Amino acid sequence: MTREQLEIMVQKGLFPGIQSPASLVETHISWVILSPEFAFKIKKPIQLHFLDFSTLEKRRFYCTEELRLNQRLAPDMYLAVRAICNGPEGPFVSTSDHPADVIDYVVQMRRQDNAVQMDTCIKERTITTNQMQALAAVIAPFHLNHRIQAPKAPTLLEDFEDLFTLRDSFKNIVGKIALLEFDGLPESIAFFLKKHALRLQERADLKFWVDGHGDLHTRNIFLTQPPLVFDCVEFNPHFRQLDILNELAFLCMELEFYQQPALAEAFLNAYQTYWSIMPQPEDQLLFTYFKAYRANVRLKVTLLELEMRPSEILVEVAKKYWSLMAAYCRRLNET
Repeated sequence: MTREQLEIMVQKGLFPGIQSPASLVETHISWVILSPEFAFKIKKPIQLHFLDFSTLEKRRFYCTEELRLNQRLAPDMYLAVRAICNGPEGPFVSTSDHPADVIDYVVQMRRQDNAVQMDTCIKERTITTNQMQALAAVIAPFHLNHRIQAPKAPTLLEDFEDLFTLRDSFKNIVGKIALLEFDGLPESIAFFLKKHALRLQERADLKFWVDGHGDLHTRNIFLTQPPLVFDCVEFNPHFRQLDILNELAFLCMELEFYQQPALAEAFLNAYQTYWSIMPQPEDQLLFTYFKAYRANVRLKVTLLELEMRPSEILVEVAKKYWSLMAAYCRRLNET
C-alpha cells in the first residue's frame, strides 16, 4: 500500500462502518485510518533493522500476531484482521471470508474515546492517584500470568547502542557539549552493564521476566474503567520479552518526561502490592538504567520521525528526551 492509495480509501469511505468524518494518521512504521466507529491499522511495506514488513505475507503474519497479542489486554478493542482488496473505486477493506485480489492487510479495532487517552489526560493534569492504582490492578495480574524463563545471557548493550546509528540526525539538533556527552555514553553504559551483569542474570534466573507489552507508554493507555492497554509490540518478540523493570520503566519514564514523578511513584507502589519486583537495593539502580534505555527508545523514534518529516515540534521533543536520558545516565555514573 501507498499513502496515496490510503488517502483514496479515506476520501471515498472504502471501509466498514460509518465513513465520515475519517482521517489518516501516519507513524514511522504504520498508517491508521480513523473513522467514527473503527481504527484500521496498516503496516508500511518497509524493512528496518528491528522489523520486516517488506512482503505481503509478512504483513499478514504480523497483523495476525498483533490481533492475538493485543487481545490479551484489550479483547473488546481488537476485532479482526481484514484484507484490503482492489475494487472498481479503489482499494477497500473487505469483510469477506474469502477475499479476492488482496493487496494488503489491516487490523480492525474499535475506536475509543481519545479524551481519556493517557497522554491527553497527563497534559491536561487530570490524572489521579486512584487511576494509577487502577492501572496497576490491570497490568500486574497480566504480567504475573505471562512470566517467562529468560535467556541465559540477556543482551542489553546492543539495544542501547542502536540509538547511535542516528548520530548524524542527533548532531543536527544539539550543540557540541551534548554531542560530546552522547559520544561517551556507549563506553559508560557498557561499563555499567558489566558491573551489574550478575544481578541482571539473577533476575533472569528468578523469572523477573515477562512476555509483556513492550511499548508501555502513555499513548498506549486509555484511562477507562478499568483502564485499557493496547498496541503492544508484535513485530519483534525481543522487545516484548523482557525484564519487568524494563517493561515498567517506559511508563514511569514517560510520567517523569511530563514532570509527573508523583504519578510514577503512585503507580509503582501500587504495582508492587501485587508483585515485589525490586527485592534488592541494586534493582533500584537497574530501574534507573531501564528508564534511561526507554528515554533512548523515544529519542530514537523521534529522530526517525524527524528524518521523514522535519518539524520544530519534533526537534524540541527530541531535545527533551535527550535531556532526560542524559540525566538518568549521569546518575548511573555516580554509583
